Amino acid sequence: MDASSSATTTADYNDIYPGAYSWNGTSYASEAAFHTATGQGQHDIDSQAGVTLAENSPMINSANSSAPGELSTDYNNNARVVDPVVPETGAGTYAYYDRGAAQFQDPVTLTQSSFTASATKAPVGGSVTLTASAKDTWNDVLTYEFVPGAGGGVVPPAPVASSTGTATLSFDTATQYSLSAVAVVKGTSERNMIDVSLWVNVVAAAPLAPALSVTAEGATSVSANAAASTDSWNVTGYSFDFGDGTLAVSSATDNATHTYAKPGTYTVTVTEVDAGGNTGTKSSSITTNAEPAGTMVQLTRSPGGFWGTAPFTVPPGSTGIAQAAVTGMPDGSTQVAAVTTNGVLELDILSANGTWQGWKTLSQPGVTVRSASIAGMPNGSSQIVEVTSAGMLKHNVRNADGTWQASGWGTPAGSTGIAQAAITALPNGSSQLVAVTTSGSVLHNIRFVTGAWQGWRALSQPGVTVRSASIAGMPNGSSQIVEVTSAGVLKHNVRNADGTWQASGWGTPAGSTGIAQAAITALPNGSAVLGAITSSGGVESDQRNPNGSWQSWNGFNPTYLPDVVSTDVAGLPNGSVQLIAVAGK
Repeated sequence: MDASSSATTTADYNDIYPGAYSWNGTSYASEAAFHTATGQGQHDIDSQAGVTLAENSPMINSANSSAPGELSTDYNNNARVVDPVVPETGAGTYAYYDRGAAQFQDPVTLTQSSFTASATKAPVGGSVTLTASAKDTWNDVLTYEFVPGAGGGVVPPAPVASSTGTATLSFDTATQYSLSAVAVVKGTSERNMIDVSLWVNVVAAAPLAPALSVTAEGATSVSANAAASTDSWNVTGYSFDFGDGTLAVSSATDNATHTYAKPGTYTVTVTEVDAGGNTGTKSSSITTNAEPAGTMVQLTRSPGGFWGTAPFTVPPGSTGIAQAAVTGMPDGSTQVAAVTTNGVLELDILSANGTWQGWKTLSQPGVTVRSASIAGMPNGSSQIVEVTSAGMLKHNVRNADGTWQASGWGTPAGSTGIAQAAITALPNGSSQLVAVTTSGSVLHNIRFVTGAWQGWRALSQPGVTVRSASIAGMPNGSSQIVEVTSAGVLKHNVRNADGTWQASGWGTPAGSTGIAQAAITALPNGSAVLGAITSSGGVESDQRNPNGSWQSWNGFNPTYLPDVVSTDVAGLPNGSVQLIAVAGK
């Protein structure tokens, strides 16, 4: 601006390149220097934005709309518009005019958007609802346009405009359609594609046909799968009812898993809902891998000391059992005495060739049995003791020919107040018993070959309360006893053949804690094998060698036998061991 013009000129609200000021023959490097020297350009800036505007530029909403010659449109003939993102700092009648030649226009930049379809698969003629929503930086009022597309020469439905963001389309040809949504500034041609790609697979019409497969996993877990279901609509939700009274499992996927509180057989039902509003169900029965509560199982340890692989063998009819005991016979067979859950005593025999005789009830009208123990005698007979619900110990003899002693069940003198008892055979034909009283003391008794009883004698252990006990007659005429204390500790003792007790008294094998119940049996080589239930319901085994040393506890409880409540072991003439266990839960 030369001297002749500067006197009548006002310069303000400009965007100036640095160094571009020349006023009255003097150049200035910045708007600040220019203003200080001349008083002009009070609201000038030197942002160098030029004609290229971007959101939040200082040129936006900052011009003087009342400047002489200011137009209502810009260089491109665009109307002056308010940018709501930038504060209005301009002067004049309208504070939103932009500086320079160009007025910044609505960029229609989406800050939020969504686009969904009510179905991803539909039958021919099926209606699919499309829903879109969006917001942009200027908070414009938006309308929407839905644009279907198809390949393979198929003509898609025509685009549908919607002021609400919702539209329904139907498809008359089986193929895959693409779907797009466009946000449009209402009343303008400003458009912005919503960046979500959707597809609808249109197929021939078919009904919803749920399918269900259920697989047992682990002990009490199952996996349910409905992937084989068919439908011309896509399935939008699955609900799996596992048949045990627990809440159904809702899932957006076609599979679910569940763990039952106890073993058993259950009916699993899946309910499916599809995008067309149809509902269907399918049921399937499943039995868990774990044996149900009250099932008695049997496992054999070979003469070499190796236990068989899980799962255990379940003898025929071995259900509804609360407690069981086993003994080995001289002929290599095994006899099992079991107490049912309703207090009935039964007997089964496993022959040396591996076949079971079948359970036979030992009739005792009016007697409810709590527990039993059995001992195979050298002459082929067996002796059984039982403890009744009244706390009385009773004894009987099964002869080698399968008949029973003529006198039937007898009660040794003083055999009351008994909580649990065990019996074992000695090489001389006598038998020895241990019993745990209801107060937690351990008693010992002998039945001589003549049938006479020695009488109960307490095994003194001051301050020790015993939960259960077991006894094994050894080949050398001694006997070994194990007991489980109320603290879950297993203790062991030896009664010598002459009736004395080992000098060291009661000992505890390494690791013998957390025990709930234990049993002991003798092997022909003078070893003794233990079977024990842990406090968590597992089964373990240990062995005492003829020299008095112990091996170590070996846990072999299979996954399929949870929460064992009763176990016993029996040594056989060939050096093998039979273990039986009763499942709980």
